[in-house]
Amino acid sequence: MLGIPKFRLLPAILGIGLVGCGNPEITVYQVPKAPQPPAQAAAAPQPAQAAPSAGILWKVPPGWIEKPASGMRLASFEMPTADGKGDCSIITLAGDGGGTLNNLNRWRSQLGLDPIPPSELDSAMSTRTGGFGDYSFFRIVNPEVDEKAFLVSIIHTDRGALFVKLTASRRSIDSLTEPFQALSDSIHIPDE
Repeated sequence: MLGIPKFRLLPAILGIGLVGCGNPEITVYQVPKAPQPPAQAAAAPQPAQAAPSAGILWKVPPGWIEKPASGMRLASFEMPTADGKGDCSIITLAGDGGGTLNNLNRWRSQLGLDPIPPSELDSAMSTRTGGFGDYSFFRIVNPEVDEKAFLVSIIHTDRGALFVKLTASRRSIDSLTEPFQALSDSIHIPDE
């Protein structure tokens, strides 16, 4: 490196750092971020049966506010409750979305509940009929957790699974069950 031994370069750099410029004021500059080139879309193979996305319709329950979709959410809703507000989402996943029992036990664990064995799955859900035919409905509540509980519908279609999930306080879940079920019942693809 320019013929200067490393052991002599280090004291010189340290000396400059310690001496500085002698000005006690610190000056801060803001430099605009350089524009980033557009990301190149990776040509990933598409699954044979893609998850549903466009063309799915639903009826928003009265008093619920539809929010912009984001991330995995096909739709988002907010609704007032007696003790705050609730949140509802519709997401879509390919295939069976990881399996009904696995998802149920994941949601149960989020509320501090133990997982259930496969033999108890049928008693933990009820079957309802909506625009895609029969679907599974779950009411997941931990009596010891006041701040959140879940209502969940799993709707299987020929193109994947739709998950409708509402999160609200335990006290609000009962009053939200009927409008949540009406939303889940209304999800459909329009006749072409």
